[in-house]
Amino acid sequence: MLREEDAPDTDVSRQARARAFLSRAGLVDGHNDLPSRILELWDGDVAAADLTRLQPELHTDLARIRAGGLTAQFMAAFVPGGLSPEDAQARAVRLLEIIHALGQAYPQLAIVDTIQGLEVAQRYGQVSVIPAIENADALAGEIDAVDLFRRLGVRYITLTHNGSNEWADSAFGDRVHGGLSDHGVRLIERMNDVGVLVDCSHTTDEATLHACEVSRTPVILSHTNARTLSPSPRNASDEVIRRGAGTGGVIGVNFFPPLLVAGEGYSAARAEGASTRATGCDVANHVNYLRDIAGIDHVAIGSDFDGIGITPHGLEDVGSFPSLFIELADRGYSRSDLEKIASKNLLRVLATAEEGQS
Repeated sequence: MLREEDAPDTDVSRQARARAFLSRAGLVDGHNDLPSRILELWDGDVAAADLTRLQPELHTDLARIRAGGLTAQFMAAFVPGGLSPEDAQARAVRLLEIIHALGQAYPQLAIVDTIQGLEVAQRYGQVSVIPAIENADALAGEIDAVDLFRRLGVRYITLTHNGSNEWADSAFGDRVHGGLSDHGVRLIERMNDVGVLVDCSHTTDEATLHACEVSRTPVILSHTNARTLSPSPRNASDEVIRRGAGTGGVIGVNFFPPLLVAGEGYSAARAEGASTRATGCDVANHVNYLRDIAGIDHVAIGSDFDGIGITPHGLEDVGSFPSLFIELADRGYSRSDLEKIASKNLLRVLATAEEGQS
């Protein structure tokens, strides 16, 4: 589908056509952890990070954003488990400050939190950056903190990370609530009220299904894969995939190898010098599976770049997105289907959350 009659079919020409397609159709990546990397490597100094240069320690910089055809990027304020409530909230605020500083330091980027803002940024040739929070520990136990974070531009909150909390059970944590807590139910109600999407990427099946029952707006899994293909509890069961789609939500395919192929453990993947046998074909396999179970309207991209230590061969950074869409086109995906995966599905969900605000 990304071919043109009478055009040379070299790798270079196909990459260029795929990049042009993504620039026209829009490419929205549902999850990137660049702010945490800037905090770790440069103490949060976005000028010192200098994204105008190739940064080999990162998966994301301005040149590779352009090369990848990105038009919008959800950037996460990631809060690890185990912090005190005060420290968890302070870290989230600091990371959101870094996100907003990116927009001030680099005119190529625009920090936006509405569909209208995305449209304006695209009109001016800017890449939209949409703030998100990974781990509701950031709320420090206060539901009203959702309102604060919404004012700071946040459009989704991942309920947990790798440990259960007062809101919900985590896929890698203790089963404390049997799904959501009563407090977690009230949190989702408030998130719905202010247009913040509920992200169940790290929660148990029970918590995700519970969220699908109580949320009035689509439930997303911003960076998760299919458990049938890679049997990690962090991945989504077929029931979760179907129920999430039933809310109108999307699943963003994650590029982390242990979530792509069976037999690659988390600890080994995070070790220094780790390697992987995962490739871009494995990412495409998850896209295929999610399409078959959920339907094409519920599949998106959630790379997790700059939050993963190793990447699939052929999809090493944000500049490599065109390769995935070439692979999908070779598998027979129509232009309309590729547009949905690239941007339309995530943007529809974002718009629905805005419309659902009370």
